[in-house]
Amino acid sequence: DIIVTKEKNVVNACRELKEKFFFVGGSSGMVYEGYKQYLRKNSHKLLGKKVVMIFADRGDRYIDTLYSNDWLKIIDERK
Repeated sequence: DIIVTKEKNVVNACRELKEKFFFVGGSSGMVYEGYKQYLRKNSHKLLGKKVVMIFADRGDRYIDTLYSNDWLKIIDERK
């Protein structure tokens, strides 16, 4: 399956993971957001299964972007 989402959803996913003590970058945020979207539509397919997500980047490189409220305002204004 292919999952398409908005940039703001990925940013929110990163921030949600940070609250759960996973400080991740945008690629990892997309993995998590894609999982959540897939789960909403296909939870019946995952019953009794294990899911592995690989978070390949860290959030320390994105403090001035993904984790910046000022940057989020700029993104919102672009659209």
